[in-house]
Amino acid sequence: ALALDPRVTARIGDGTPWTPETARARFRRGMACCARGEGLWLIARDGTGVVGVVVGELDHLAEIETGVWLAPRHWGRGHGRGLLGVLLPMVRV
Repeated sequence: ALALDPRVTARIGDGTPWTPETARARFRRGMACCARGEGLWLIARDGTGVVGVVVGELDHLAEIETGVWLAPRHWGRGHGRGLLGVLLPMVRV
């Protein structure tokens, strides 16, 4: 649902809202990256649903690309910083 929310995708790529097909394809690509040992996706949840997702993936330049996606109701509460704080110690090139 995060990838389908135009408030969330406004700063991703060209800012165009994702279609369900685009979201599924990106998720499959991310899981394949993780299966190869080249990525890590962490999903944060609370009692009401998904708070956010933080992603670290090795890109074509052998650099780690990170991304933080937060549900809008959790914006401005420090959750993005917290998620990166969990991810960064776990990734190395």
